[in-house]
Amino acid sequence: MEKLEDQIQGDEIDELDHISRVALLIDDLSNEDPHAKLHSIQRLTQIAQLLGPERCIDELIPMLTELIDRIDNNPELMLNLADQLGKLADYLGQEANSVHLLKPLELILSSDDSVVREKAVASLKIAGERISSETIYTEYMPLVKKMRKGDLFSMRISACFLYAFIYKRLDNERKQYTRGKFEKLSKDDTPMVRRGAAQSLSILADSLNDQELAKTYLLPILKALLSDDNDSVKIQAVGASVKVAKLIDDQAVVKSEIIPPLRTAVDNKMVSWRLRFSVAEIAADLAGQVSKEIADTDIIGYYETLIQDKEPEVRSEAVAKLPELAKNCSPSAIVERILPILNSYTVNDQSMHVKGSLALTICELSKYIGQKNTLDFIIPPVTQLLKDSPTEVKITLMTHMKTLAEIIGDKEFDNHIIPGIISLSTDKIWRVKLAVIQFIPNLAEFIPAQLFQDRLESHVFGWLSDPVFQVREESIQILIKLKEKIFDQKWLEDNIERKCQEFHQHEKFGIRIHTIFLISKVADNVSQGFLNEKLIPYLVKLGRDPVPNIRFNVSKAIEKLYPKLTNSNKLSCQEVLQEMEKDEKDFDVKYYAEKALKAFII
Repeated sequence: MEKLEDQIQGDEIDELDHISRVALLIDDLSNEDPHAKLHSIQRLTQIAQLLGPERCIDELIPMLTELIDRIDNNPELMLNLADQLGKLADYLGQEANSVHLLKPLELILSSDDSVVREKAVASLKIAGERISSETIYTEYMPLVKKMRKGDLFSMRISACFLYAFIYKRLDNERKQYTRGKFEKLSKDDTPMVRRGAAQSLSILADSLNDQELAKTYLLPILKALLSDDNDSVKIQAVGASVKVAKLIDDQAVVKSEIIPPLRTAVDNKMVSWRLRFSVAEIAADLAGQVSKEIADTDIIGYYETLIQDKEPEVRSEAVAKLPELAKNCSPSAIVERILPILNSYTVNDQSMHVKGSLALTICELSKYIGQKNTLDFIIPPVTQLLKDSPTEVKITLMTHMKTLAEIIGDKEFDNHIIPGIISLSTDKIWRVKLAVIQFIPNLAEFIPAQLFQDRLESHVFGWLSDPVFQVREESIQILIKLKEKIFDQKWLEDNIERKCQEFHQHEKFGIRIHTIFLISKVADNVSQGFLNEKLIPYLVKLGRDPVPNIRFNVSKAIEKLYPKLTNSNKLSCQEVLQEMEKDEKDFDVKYYAEKALKAFII
């Protein structure tokens, strides 16, 4: 009974402590220190959870509304408040109570900071999805009207998004009204407003879902925005073109009305490179909205220009989208018009970003053009990238080899790709070797085990004696993974024994010492019988090596492996350690021997 009372009392103390912390957070909303305000704003949901829906509506939201006037010159506070207001919708009880969030969000919508404004619009979208249909007409639409008529361009930008978000919840009469007002905003004198209309056109297209209106309403707006004098407006309109094209069932209209402005943007080198970049972003997706005949002629027509653009950012994006383009075009068009450019131009590009994009996508291209075309057009740039590219490009390329191997088959992969990988395995840059090592388990999964053993196994075990520690360390881990994924316990143990036999009697002490590290690392992955019968004798022998560095590392290894030793091996190891303990010439040998012997005493 006393314990129960103590627990109840403890719970009451915790609750009081929680209440006091929340009270401090509320006080901090009025604090002059912006850091204290920010700390409190970021925890508004905690405050709301304690206050409950009624007090949130009656006390917290009015307090936040007043707060906006005092922090409107601090973008960080405004951004966090806009974000938190959207989250408060979950703490207001009934969904209809989200209407109380409209007032504070309305004040934030007029912010000059686009990031703050976008966050407020996102929160208002959450509120708009929850409020009742009646409230939409009495509260939400008047707010949007006020935004649309605002003197500040930022308010009219917000109106574009709010119209697009709420459109699907309106009745037919108000939908028609909204379409008219949105069209008017798309023709606003201020470029920033037109840009906002272009950006929100994608959202409106999702809500519209009407093929006839797509042609008669959305398409004229899109065409006007794509022909705008301001590049930033056109950039956003390009992003909306795919959404509009998806709604239009007449492909001839897409070909004659949407594709030509995009071609003009690509061909006009005087415009912003960002506009051409935006076309590169959507061109492959747009190809999926038209027939392959149109894609092969019209879209590939300007894609050839994009992958040879003077700006590396544009070239990189165009190359990155090539698999998607290939999926939506005929193989012959890709082979005849795109791949020759990759072979003669892109593979020699001076930009690492472009080469990186090529390494990321070129193997996947093989899925869409068949084995013969892959051998003729994909293998040459792949082998060149493996030879002449920066380390990061080589690493990226290797991680995407599986698709290529599946398409060309084991024999061709062995003939064309494995020699390049073998060459990289002895690269002067250790990070390249490390990347090859890390790629080996994946490679072993998609080539036959016999091919792996014949062509790569010797290189894998050769890394065990690499002069770079990270390479040796990783190669041991890879051997363990290969045992688990491809081979078996016997394969691992046979090869470990062979390498220990080779290492322990090597004339160079730098190789002999690898025996110790190898045994220590694989001890948990071989059988205890194999460890004691085959590996521990090498440690005992190295314990009498003339090099002190080897002897004291043997002591460390014996100390670590002591729990796994058989009684006979414990006696042998103890004898070696006692010999080293008597070494008066080298302090380290004596110290580590004494330290290891303590394990035997325990």
